[in-house]
Amino acid sequence: MLTTLTMVTLTVGVRWFNENRTTETAFWHDFANTWNRTLVLARQRQVSATVFFVPHDQVVFTSFNHGRQYRKTIKLPPGLSPVRWYEVKITDQGYVKPQTLRWLSTTSQTEIWQKFQLGWGSYVNEIRKMEPQSVHHR
Repeated sequence: MLTTLTMVTLTVGVRWFNENRTTETAFWHDFANTWNRTLVLARQRQVSATVFFVPHDQVVFTSFNHGRQYRKTIKLPPGLSPVRWYEVKITDQGYVKPQTLRWLSTTSQTEIWQKFQLGWGSYVNEIRKMEPQSVHHR
């Protein structure tokens, strides 16, 4: 009986961990598609856009065109969050100021440094293993 309970617990735990990792992958795919679409719309329509990164909640893409607001929200998956509130502006020419946003993933125990570079909206995610927290004994 105990062996069966242990196996069920391990199976559910592994499944939950894998589902969170898949959810993170889906989030990054959705983010990349929405980011690229927002860049294209900014250039084509010559309207600026703003992307808000809200910790433990969502990423919100916004822009205005002829008085109408474009808004796309992507919910953050469990275990993935930017370390603080960020606001990234995309100009009407598709230019983005070079900057680095930090994310933490408790699912994969990694820190993601999202680097916007080259000014024209390209970015790269650098993934780093999180350092174990040192324990201080007194």
